[in-house]
Amino acid sequence: MTASDEQLRPARFEEADSKAFAPRVRWTWAVGVVAVLLAFVVGYRIREQVRVSELRGVLQQTYAQKVAQPGRQVIEFQNQIDRWVRAAAAQEPNHWVAEGFQFSDLHDRTGLYLRLPISRANRPEQIQQAARSLKPDAIGRCLGLAPLSARGLYARGDFLSSRWRRRIPETDSVLRLRVVEEELTRHIERDLPVLRRLIESEYFFLVLEQGNRRTRPVDAFVWDLKSKQPLFRGRVQASGGLVSARLRFGAHQAKRPNIGPESFGAVDCSIASKLKQAAP
Repeated sequence: MTASDEQLRPARFEEADSKAFAPRVRWTWAVGVVAVLLAFVVGYRIREQVRVSELRGVLQQTYAQKVAQPGRQVIEFQNQIDRWVRAAAAQEPNHWVAEGFQFSDLHDRTGLYLRLPISRANRPEQIQQAARSLKPDAIGRCLGLAPLSARGLYARGDFLSSRWRRRIPETDSVLRLRVVEEELTRHIERDLPVLRRLIESEYFFLVLEQGNRRTRPVDAFVWDLKSKQPLFRGRVQASGGLVSARLRFGAHQAKRPNIGPESFGAVDCSIASKLKQAAP
């Protein structure tokens, strides 16, 4: 190699590190940042799981202390009502009255009342659905009774089911567990006292409708809830109904008679009158 060859080397651009377009980052620093973030996420998840576990424990303890025992009583009571309803629907209600029983004996006693179509009295789920849609009637009032509606027994007891209880161990979020906690508190404060009052009833009054009770018979049953003994069973049919009309004189023609929902009041009182006659 000659001296002239050494002088013909290609030029190369060199720039100081401080002026480079992309400053060099050490991989050790990047790994450190990732490790810190990962530790933060893992720590958060661990703290979250600890809070979930603690809150689950509190909810399960609250349920066990305040709901479990009365809940079993309510479910047992409801099962007894279901058995009576299904048995009543499966038999012809041959007229029978316990010795000395009169409906007036129930005037000063607390009772539970349920009315439903006989077609919906064969399975517990049908009974529950029918009871949830139970509307007031005048049969009890016309008998001088004031029983509590069985609607509350079926509509307020969802939190007693095993499906509702499974929400506590199956929920894995503190936020969702707080929602469950609020619901449980509301059930304990509002629904449980009502359910306790219902299961303390002294008699159960059941009416099974064969169809429209204006024109079809109804089957009535009464049980003593303390002794679990029957007091009355029988089939009656309303006679007559309330027909309201507005009369006008002069050039205006009288309106047609109005037979509306209010006519059920007379029908119910007719049913009550027949029941009184059946248990003199």
